[in-house]
Amino acid sequence: MTEPAIIIVILGILLLGGWLLVRYYRRRRLLATLAYRLRFRFSAHHDPALSDSLAGLYLMQLGHARNAYNVINGRREELELTAFDYSYETGLGSDRSSNHASVVIWKANLPLPSVVALRENDFSPLGKFASFVSLPTRNPHFDRSFTLYSNHPEKAAGVLTDDLLRLFLHCRYVNWEFNDRYVVLFADRLLSAPQLRRLIRRGLQTAKLLSDPMMKSHP
Repeated sequence: MTEPAIIIVILGILLLGGWLLVRYYRRRRLLATLAYRLRFRFSAHHDPALSDSLAGLYLMQLGHARNAYNVINGRREELELTAFDYSYETGLGSDRSSNHASVVIWKANLPLPSVVALRENDFSPLGKFASFVSLPTRNPHFDRSFTLYSNHPEKAAGVLTDDLLRLFLHCRYVNWEFNDRYVVLFADRLLSAPQLRRLIRRGLQTAKLLSDPMMKSHP
């Protein structure tokens, strides 16, 4: 490679690195502003304790080198919120790839049966999720949009009411999971601040619906 070509390559790498850095800090500022407007707390730093506390979630079983950052925490209507950017790696060596997700978690006031709902992803039967089986619903339109998996199909079917299915049909590009008291919504990419705000609101609606006294009395 000639010297001018080497210089051009180096400049290209520097420009790309600068653009990515500017994009990262701009995103962090926008998410901090979102948290402030919603009266939630915000931290840009990686939170290892958060990754450890959520290690039982399906999303946290995928890949390695897991990293939770740009964390938003707070409470709304007696429910707890944790939202964050999430990255992890799959593969090794030259086949290694980085994956990014936006994650919203609300803690419901009701122990939930374990359910994983995926829009386009293939289900990976990892760890405790190895015993999960496919769970069709009574709604053909919903089953065309999501593929559900659970290790307790009968219990899960009792929670998946028509109101809940309709609510999730409005969640474009989003996968979701019920796990103990966690209502987890995650997109397989980093969402913009307005998109994340809508996802936070949608998760709150879901957690409120699941925490409703009528839902608690459901057999």
